[in-house]
Parts: sequence; C-alpha cells; structure tokens
Amino acid sequence: MSLIIYLSDLFLASSKREGLPVAVMEAMATGLPIIATNNRGHRELIDDGNNGFLVPDNDPTYFAKKIEDIISSKAIQKNFRMNSLNVINKYSEENVNIQMKNIYSEVISHSL
Repeated sequence: MSLIIYLSDLFLASSKREGLPVAVMEAMATGLPIIATNNRGHRELIDDGNNGFLVPDNDPTYFAKKIEDIISSKAIQKNFRMNSLNVINKYSEENVNIQMKNIYSEVISHSL
C-alpha cells in the first residue's frame, strides 16, 4: 500500500468500470472517506451515503459537491470511516481464510 494514502483526507475513484477495486479496498482499510463513480465494482464495496458516496461518471459538478460535503463535515468523515472499516473487515485475510476453509471442507465432504 502506498504511503501517500496515509497523508490523504479522502479517496476518489473515477473509473468507468471496475472488477474488484483493490485501491478502494486499501482506502477503506485506512479509514479514508471515499467518493467513487457508480459502477459494478464500486457498488460491491460502497453503500452510498453510508460508507462513501457513489456518483455518476459523467457529472463533475456532482462529484465536486460530494467532495465539499465530506470536507465540510467531520460527522460524515467519522461515519464513513467507521462504516468502511466494518465493511472491509469481511475481506481481511483471517475472514477470507475461514471462508476458503469452509468451501474446501464442503467440497471434500461432498466428494467422499
């Protein structure tokens, strides 16, 4: 993870398409408030208004408004930070390992 992320006040993701947005996941893991374009990958991680903002990919005015909303509100920053940390926890190495172990156990038990 880049050290610059720790110096940032918020994270912007403006791609038109995403699969698994690892950069967004890293930002969430550091507690950064996030504004991202409304695409499939971002929707998997961001609940609009709960742990970030989802914006249309062709509306820079709305994007700028959401930046202002985050910068001007410590409550939004805190809320997004806490909710992102809760969401990203399900992708922790420990939780992924548990899920994979359960999947493998189920496959093995069905093949016996």
